[in-house]
Amino acid sequence: NSGIMSEAHDFMRLRREERTDEAFNRLAERLKAGDAVQANTKRQVDRVAEVLRRAPGLSVHQAAPCGSYQKGTTVAGKSDVDLVVVLNGIQDKGHELWMPSLLSQLKQVLSAALGGEIRWQDPTRFALQFNLQGVDFDLLPVPTSLWNLPFSEREERVRQAAQADRPWLSVAFSREQCELVQEMKGRWPRSTDVIRFLKRWAYEHEWSGTKPSSYLIELLVLHVIDSRLPDLPTSVMVVLDNFWQLAGRSGMYVTWRDRAEPHRSIWAECPLVLDPANPTKNVAASCDMVELRKVALSYM
Repeated sequence: NSGIMSEAHDFMRLRREERTDEAFNRLAERLKAGDAVQANTKRQVDRVAEVLRRAPGLSVHQAAPCGSYQKGTTVAGKSDVDLVVVLNGIQDKGHELWMPSLLSQLKQVLSAALGGEIRWQDPTRFALQFNLQGVDFDLLPVPTSLWNLPFSEREERVRQAAQADRPWLSVAFSREQCELVQEMKGRWPRSTDVIRFLKRWAYEHEWSGTKPSSYLIELLVLHVIDSRLPDLPTSVMVVLDNFWQLAGRSGMYVTWRDRAEPHRSIWAECPLVLDPANPTKNVAASCDMVELRKVALSYM
């Protein structure tokens, strides 16, 4: 896998005339997760979901796999799953009072059922993180009362939430985030190849600050393609060049046609990459966009 990883990074060091669609296609095939890896990922997802559904101390409405696994953008050598745990009886506010004990309860349930197979990682404020049989999991709780609302009502609920609650409530839009990538893949099938390549590149690049998230990369690729519609790209390398041009833009401000405008709490932020699935979120806020811009300009 290390060879694959260095290939993805080294591809961008080639001279422009050497970065061809043919060369990209050869690399893209090697970056796809193999059948055995995908089968193992599905097996571990099913195991965790079943443990949670059967746990007597939990009231699990649904365990919904999301993230790269559901979008079809998993990269060879890195199996990762966002597993959204939709729970009855938890509130959509005041998470700081009850979230730590809920995460502790989820950890106890999984430890009891899966024992030494799990390698625990440091949790975040809103998620459990662990590795099970080679698959990295982010376990993300969300209230059933929010998950089941129509999109417009969910959006309004998060808009009205306290600032501290919005980041974890954003998990309620995970389905729409997956659908965005799947919809674009339906329009232009090569979109996931480009996303997979850029995610591998980001894993391998040595960042002095915070590296761009997978979702930021996905949104920038989707925006490049969306801005060309109804015409579809004829070349992967044209899309990559447009990606670097967008990433290298000073004062980046990415919004979306026919979708909601940014929430008033973020509309003045710059750079801004609006999450089209959640207008209260600026996806660029968690990344060192200055460093990304410098790197992008070096490839142009």
